[in-house]
Amino acid sequence: MSEYVEKKRRAKDGLPLKARTRADYLAMLEPGRISTTGKEFADGELYPLADKLLSKITADDIRGIYAGLLKRSARQATYAMQVMRAVLRWHGVIVPDNPLGRDTAGRDRIVLAPPTGDPSPIPP
Repeated sequence: MSEYVEKKRRAKDGLPLKARTRADYLAMLEPGRISTTGKEFADGELYPLADKLLSKITADDIRGIYAGLLKRSARQATYAMQVMRAVLRWHGVIVPDNPLGRDTAGRDRIVLAPPTGDPSPIPP
């Protein structure tokens, strides 16, 4: 993922990813921590895959992470799967029976919710 964050270029203008996007993606890979006041912070969304080679990721790994994230938040689960799908595509990794792939049967696929909100909040 760190290579993706460093080398990925935005499709619309060819510039590198914005700093906030880079920080969000890298935070998905970090372990949880405990603050100085003793408050526990959860692991990053994709932390279970942080030390795993992309070529070793399985469909069950992806499904397991998605199921675990749904317990936290549907939006976090969707965002993590969007990032996972983008990284796998960028690297050209083909996961057999990939639940994020278009060639997987609908009953076995993870269907990501479409974005909500106004696509053009500022009038021309």
